[in-house]
Amino acid sequence: MGQRQNNVYTYLGNLMNWKERVAGVLFSFILLSLLMWLILATQVWAGVTGTAAPGSGANVKPAGELVIKNNYCVACHNVNVKMVGPAFKDIAAKYTEADREYLVEKILKGSMGVWGQIPMPPNAVDQQQANQAITWILSLEK
Repeated sequence: MGQRQNNVYTYLGNLMNWKERVAGVLFSFILLSLLMWLILATQVWAGVTGTAAPGSGANVKPAGELVIKNNYCVACHNVNVKMVGPAFKDIAAKYTEADREYLVEKILKGSMGVWGQIPMPPNAVDQQQANQAITWILSLEK
């Protein structure tokens, strides 16, 4: 009986170890996912927040592009390729300067149903920043 009882404890011990191993794998997966997002965020932010003196000859990004990159629009949008939301070039092809107020409202209040069923949440930008973003989007080659 002693041998059988010992086997039961070994089995239960292995079962508990299995749960600990699964928890360890899940924790590692979550940690790696967070690190991946940190790396991606660092790449998106790299070189975006700096400005150069006027006339310095430095390649300065337009204000609207900075607004877009600094407010995480690039998490769902890309210049050339549809991701979660439409590509910025597709927006530029569909709308004109006459649609500026409509587009600013979509940025400020959010939108759903124009480019699909995935909603775009309201963005934490002011009217001026939304206008700068629209100016940059509409300036893209069509």
